[in-house]
Amino acid sequence: MNNLALKVEVSINKNKMVSQTDQTLKENYNNDVMKNKKGISSVVATVSLILLTFAAVVIVAGFVVPFVRDNLDSGSECFPYRDYFTFEEEYGYNCYNITAGEKSQWVSVRTGSIDEEKEKRVIGFKLSFVRQGGSDVVDIDEVGSANNVMMLNGSSALTIPKSGEVRTYIYAKNESFSSVEIFPKLEEGKVCAKSDSIKLDNLCG
Repeated sequence: MNNLALKVEVSINKNKMVSQTDQTLKENYNNDVMKNKKGISSVVATVSLILLTFAAVVIVAGFVVPFVRDNLDSGSECFPYRDYFTFEEEYGYNCYNITAGEKSQWVSVRTGSIDEEKEKRVIGFKLSFVRQGGSDVVDIDEVGSANNVMMLNGSSALTIPKSGEVRTYIYAKNESFSSVEIFPKLEEGKVCAKSDSIKLDNLCG
């Protein structure tokens, strides 16, 4: 009996050891699987983040690159005309005048020296008469007349000064303006950045 009981006990202990070993192996296996899953999840997350970042860069570049290129082209196109039109102060006509109670603004515009090919691209300029709370923008070119604008001699047929010339314009608008700005206008209606500005706070004469 003793031998039999001993054998049974040994057998039971062996089964327990086998069961514990199997349990340990299963736990180790499960731990390895979980670690592998976590590792794979990290890799997938990293790859996804890289792909999203790349996609975002491509989308942004699609907008930014053309925008920058267009602005660089625009800037280089207008560069020769940055000081082309200026207000001539020697003749004293950058002022306002009052006749019979009606106010008008007088401005003298000088054209700088430039080569003939570049000069051909200029079709006129814009004058922006600035007042408190807004401005009046007037197109000056040789295509036709402009509202309320005439030459110094009273003619409504407007002319643009050629290289080195000066022309004086009268803007017959009964309002008070603090200053005037000028913007070169090129072929196809392209308007360049402001090339000059001057205050209109002096009474003519």
